[in-house]
Amino acid sequence: MKCKDDALDADLAAEVLEVCRRARMRQHVFEFGGRVFPKPGIFEVEGQEINEPALERAEAAVRIIVGAGPDAAAAVKLQRNTGGGFPAHYDNAGPPSRRAVTAILYLTDGDSGMLEIFEFLKPPVRVAPRFNRLVVFASDRCLHAVTRWREPTPRYAVTFWFDGRAASEEIVLTKSHLSGFPTWDDAVAFFQESPLQRVISRAVYDDEYETSLREYCGFREDHLAHMLEAHRRSGTAAAACSR
Repeated sequence: MKCKDDALDADLAAEVLEVCRRARMRQHVFEFGGRVFPKPGIFEVEGQEINEPALERAEAAVRIIVGAGPDAAAAVKLQRNTGGGFPAHYDNAGPPSRRAVTAILYLTDGDSGMLEIFEFLKPPVRVAPRFNRLVVFASDRCLHAVTRWREPTPRYAVTFWFDGRAASEEIVLTKSHLSGFPTWDDAVAFFQESPLQRVISRAVYDDEYETSLREYCGFREDHLAHMLEAHRRSGTAAAACSR
């Protein structure tokens, strides 16, 4: 994970903020445990739906900062947050997604709406939203969540995802993986660099997943009950995933 303040030219950052304020965003919905739910307080629109030169210039600048090649496909999403958050998740949960790099450009200051980064078995890091702050991390191997936004005015941000080369990765954790580590440190190093960490993350980070679902998003009780049950099923499967 990397964090860069004053990431864009200040005037460009201000332009992008105005684009976000004018944009007609929709209630964000997401799939969890085989069902689709609204995410309270989260409104979004895809950048491709908005013909704004400021967004194109911002994408070009961010592409240079993160080191994405000129041929790497990019997706851009604008977001307004009026009181919700995000449960723990990966931005790339596996094929067919090719997302490799996530870059979040914050356009609002706040003491809530913290980005929580859980780099595998490393101490968690919290990053506060600050105007023109860019946070960059690996889409497929960086578990993260966002705490609930509690400020009186909306939080605005733009997320950029840059694709990597087509993944030929294994997506099933097998005994051959687990038997090949001479030491615990070797196993930790492997999972920190491998997307296979996703297979066991719900067991390793059980408390973090549950806390983010319960406290960060403001879900309806019936929706929350379904999500917690689905998470627990996934965690049980993850704990017994080797074969």
